[in-house]
Amino acid sequence: MTKLIESQLSDALAYMKALSGLGATLPNEPTWGGGMRLWLPDVIPLSPDYKGEAPVAWLVANDFDGYDLTTTAPEPSDAGSES
Repeated sequence: MTKLIESQLSDALAYMKALSGLGATLPNEPTWGGGMRLWLPDVIPLSPDYKGEAPVAWLVANDFDGYDLTTTAPEPSDAGSES
């Protein structure tokens, strides 16, 4: 488990809020996007600014159209139900 510094946690929370808000603002009509839909990944790795650094946290899709924050690398089966 990794410790996040305050600015990293603040950034992660901002991403979580933006991604969950994005889904809520998009229309749920089949005609939106000419039949094309936007699918966000089940797991989003978050890395620090230093090049070559491994991810220190991950956003993992949850069942509520949002993301949970974890500092432990998720196993493939831990990701959300959508692929």
